[in-house]
Amino acid sequence: MPPTRSPLDPPFQLITAFDVVHDLADPLAGLRRIRQALSPDGRFLMMEPNVNSRLEENLHDRGALLYGVSALHCMTQSLARDGAGLGAAWGAQRAEELAREAGFTEFRPLEDITNRFSAFYLLEV
Repeated sequence: MPPTRSPLDPPFQLITAFDVVHDLADPLAGLRRIRQALSPDGRFLMMEPNVNSRLEENLHDRGALLYGVSALHCMTQSLARDGAGLGAAWGAQRAEELAREAGFTEFRPLEDITNRFSAFYLLEV
């Protein structure tokens, strides 16, 4: 469902997205819509690939795999809808930047469940 059609009422206490936000045509609009759909004490659990926003920090086997998948799938999903083409290697730094721009006041990496491939973040209103 496009971000402009996600339900807002009643507000949700928890929204989750697993390996999704980087594929959106407009990730910022998607994050804003999620933010709007949350109750004042709501939380957003986001899982994204565990990479850095800086290319030079991703020069390893996982990075090579991720950039390949991103070019062949993730970016094409977004670009096919005239989107930003953010791609899977947007990284924690860019994710936090967009989350804050979308109106989230807290962006916490969940180190206890983050692994080599997947990073988990808890965003709060």
